[in-house]
Amino acid sequence: MSQTEKNPFTLFYNCPKEISQQCGFFHWADEPEPFDDRHANELDLIRNVCIRLTEIFEEIEEEHEDEKAEWEREKAELTLELSALQTQLDDIHNRIRMTNESFSMPPFDSLSIRDDEDEDDDALVIYNL
Repeated sequence: MSQTEKNPFTLFYNCPKEISQQCGFFHWADEPEPFDDRHANELDLIRNVCIRLTEIFEEIEEEHEDEKAEWEREKAELTLELSALQTQLDDIHNRIRMTNESFSMPPFDSLSIRDDEDEDDDALVIYNL
């Protein structure tokens, strides 16, 4: 089958030997034989189907290339957005950690202990100064 642009998918016969040993015999398979036009019609039909399938394949390939480019662009945008959100989340976690650390236990030297003698319980009152 020919793969040239001038005769795409055109069937032909040639010498079956290796290229270096061929005798030079060549004959287009779809050239009408004087006694069998049906053979040529079938070959033309096959060639036309091959051409159409190649065109369809190229169209599908082109569509997928366009979709692939769009998906890559969307992926880049979403990755950037995810990175920004992760940075914000890390910042929030740090703020929460710092807040918990600063309010959970005041420094020991700022505490004062007062013993209320008027009360009958053994409770100790601690004030933050």
